[in-house]
Amino acid sequence: MLKARMQEGNLPHCDIKNDVIGYEPEGEAKMAQAVLAGFPCQGVSQAGFQSGMQDDRSMLIKSVFECFDKLPKGKYMLIENVGALLHQTPSCRTMLNFIQK
Repeated sequence: MLKARMQEGNLPHCDIKNDVIGYEPEGEAKMAQAVLAGFPCQGVSQAGFQSGMQDDRSMLIKSVFECFDKLPKGKYMLIENVGALLHQTPSCRTMLNFIQK
């Protein structure tokens, strides 16, 4: 969706990364003030196995936080996932611990 809007000229061009693991911001990316991210929901979704944040795919959110920490001007983060995450106490606690760090 973002790529299409940039091609249409409705949004300014920006880099879209396909893999956050080990991402090192460089150039203009170092000036980013915000990170918008979603992460796989299989571990926390009611439709999945509900293994919580123990699921390797759900734990990719840790890499998003690591990326954010590398941004000297990072101020804002918007994370998207399923509502069930808020109702799974251990998973929600894990997310809050990441945020507090």
